[in-house]
Amino acid sequence: MDKYIDKALKNLEVLLPANCEAQYKQVRKNNGVLLDGFIIKEEGNDIAPTFYLSEQERVKYSPEEFAELICDRFRKEQERGIDFDIANFTDLDWVKSRIMFEIVNRNMNAGSNLANIPITNDLMITFKVSVSQNANIKVTNDHLNIWGNVTTEELLQDAQKNSVLMDRATFRSISEVLIDILLDEYRHQYPDVQEDELRNRIKKEMFEGADGMLFVLSTQRQSNAAMLYPDMLDNIKKQLDDNLIILPSSIHEILIMKETDALSIGLDNVKAMVSSVNRDVVMQDNAEDYLSDELLIYDGELKQLDIDSKTTDDLIF
Repeated sequence: MDKYIDKALKNLEVLLPANCEAQYKQVRKNNGVLLDGFIIKEEGNDIAPTFYLSEQERVKYSPEEFAELICDRFRKEQERGIDFDIANFTDLDWVKSRIMFEIVNRNMNAGSNLANIPITNDLMITFKVSVSQNANIKVTNDHLNIWGNVTTEELLQDAQKNSVLMDRATFRSISEVLIDILLDEYRHQYPDVQEDELRNRIKKEMFEGADGMLFVLSTQRQSNAAMLYPDMLDNIKKQLDDNLIILPSSIHEILIMKETDALSIGLDNVKAMVSSVNRDVVMQDNAEDYLSDELLIYDGELKQLDIDSKTTDDLIF
């Protein structure tokens, strides 16, 4: 344990209520990324939230300031209130009513013991049980043994139904997403301009001629699971009136192009762009978010594209 973590823990001991205890644990997250986790255990509560120390926070805050930040986040979690009894987790019917799913990189999570369904050589489905809007429990093979007579395929059926209801899909052009990000900056520059006019100004300055080439499919909770929501890709294919080229960009969303637009750029160029962004941005900023460099195509069926051999491979599941 390094000096920063040791100091943060000692400050937490002073700041937390007497019925709470702080513990440190290095936690293995998606893609095998190890994060420094501070677990706050409250007497009589089965839920013990974990707060992670990012490299950015380590630079930005002193150990004392980070301890105060954790306490503030913990108080907010208490205010939200999570009604959860750990005994429920052994009840398969209860689990089935709350299970959801996401798509992760298969190779980088090969040794994780997560219950999974392979999709392609590069991707797999994993499961989580939603305890609250912000709290989930990852499903492992050990959990499957506890629950007994249930398969991952059966879990996926329930997870798809639940995810559609509990985590609504969002589908927008990349320009709409980026305009939302840039809007605050433009508000400061042009405080007297109405929002609709600001949006039009950003669109004209930043995206004129390129709007409508790239789309973002995500969910309200920022998950890539929407790609496998029932009828989702078929509805998008009809909306865009074209086959879809899918860029599995991160665990939070996927990017979609019309096949005609992707072919006009060149599929090898599209793949090179994905690889470059993943290598230079995603893996540098947060390797946990990385999903895949491979392209998928949806032409009524979802398939993996092999750019080099100019062929498609059916999905495994």
